[in-house]
Amino acid sequence: MKVYISSIDLIANNLPAYAKMLNSAQQARAARFKTDTRRAQFILGHLMANSTGKRYISFGYLDDMVVVAASNTAPVGIAISDATAEYDMESITRDMNLPESKTRNEFLRNMTFARAKYKIGAHPWSRLFMRYGKYIICMCSSRVFDMPKLNKYTPKLK
Repeated sequence: MKVYISSIDLIANNLPAYAKMLNSAQQARAARFKTDTRRAQFILGHLMANSTGKRYISFGYLDDMVVVAASNTAPVGIAISDATAEYDMESITRDMNLPESKTRNEFLRNMTFARAKYKIGAHPWSRLFMRYGKYIICMCSSRVFDMPKLNKYTPKLK
């Protein structure tokens, strides 16, 4: 499994040029987003995914960060959460049917894992949590994976 992280700040100043690097279907979808932030997240995520050459891809977006997990062997899921944000832990635990958490950190891990697990549509056999600044990132797969490292992605215009 490969895992990439990047900031939309890297492409924000030249979004139309980066959008042209996507295929026509991806370009059409990107054009439908109403906000530049969401459009930039989509474009950067797909540039990252396209660069992997992998069969199974999962995206996570939050603020200006985009994370992508990619694998050839099994479905993968990835999610990102802000460890400094305020959450209504009781409501989220109830609405997402999460296990009761004794600490805020446990709640963050449960919530992030639930979102990553949802993306693979199967019982995850492997999961890994990483910290990146104020973010918690969870990766999971329906197969056991070697512990991936977090790779910084910097897009290059063609």
